[in-house]
Amino acid sequence: MTKSCTGDYHHEMKGENFKKWFTEKSVIIMDNASYHSVQFDKCPTTNTKKADIQAYLRLHEIQFDNKLLRPQLLALAKANNQTPKYVIDNIARERGHEILRLPPYHPDLNPIELIWNQVKQNVASRNVTHRIDDVLKLAHEAVAEITVSDWEKTCRHVANIEAEYRKRDIIIDEQMEKFIIDLVDSSNNESE
Repeated sequence: MTKSCTGDYHHEMKGENFKKWFTEKSVIIMDNASYHSVQFDKCPTTNTKKADIQAYLRLHEIQFDNKLLRPQLLALAKANNQTPKYVIDNIARERGHEILRLPPYHPDLNPIELIWNQVKQNVASRNVTHRIDDVLKLAHEAVAEITVSDWEKTCRHVANIEAEYRKRDIIIDEQMEKFIIDLVDSSNNESE
């Protein structure tokens, strides 16, 4: 750290490295924080005015009768709703990046959440004064102590969790298939 530190971490960011990173094609992993998920061309909601629902339907070339009531128009819009389009995804795509979104409510699949937890635990275990200046210093130290090995270990851990979820999905899918077959088989037996 420099002696002229202002308490702002931005002086530590190497502009050329960041620019280089952002100009190379990258895959950016996003969670579902509200600021990551701002949509454009959003499907109307129950709070949307009738005229705005009609405008949405026209924009998407969805035919409707002008006599339809607001709930019917809303149902039509929802039935024809497309995949959500996120503002940040568009910005990233324009720069050659791809956004992958984590499933909602799964911080266990986000390595940075696990690293951040490690930083918070480190700060909490060393924080004896509870003064903001000391907490900031401890936070900077805790972040600086995160190693490439920590990241590799965390990413492997997340990959193992993903693999476990996939195994469970297969088991659930197979069990549901048996359940459906059993229902079909029992109804066939009753008709005989």
